[in-house]
Amino acid sequence: MGNSAFRKPLPENFQEVQFLMDLTTIFLLLFLGFNTLSVILFKYANQIIGFEVNVPFIIKWFLNPLVFFSLLFALATRFAFYKLVGDWGISKASLFTGGFAYILILLFGIILFKESMTLKQMIGALLIIIGSVLL
Repeated sequence: MGNSAFRKPLPENFQEVQFLMDLTTIFLLLFLGFNTLSVILFKYANQIIGFEVNVPFIIKWFLNPLVFFSLLFALATRFAFYKLVGDWGISKASLFTGGFAYILILLFGIILFKESMTLKQMIGALLIIIGSVLL
């Protein structure tokens, strides 16, 4: 799986270093970055131009640079996810991408948009982190 055929085996105590250098890790980071950017741009576009369900507005909406780049980042996210599913399988890829994306978006919502964080969200984020460590 992945690019493991081209890697020299590392001693057992260097497994963490091997993980950090793995191409799959790079795709995970790309997924998280693109996904977070996509959601932030959509949120910002919604604050600026709102949303209506009529043809002239939807055409204007698609031509807005914030929406255009948000859709572009969302498409890049899907390509990164496709690579992760191939390397890790659907269950592990979904946990890492969905879980960590949720935490990142939650944090950026608080920092950039001054959204509040509920106790349920804090507990959910903590459980995601614990589940990822256990996996």
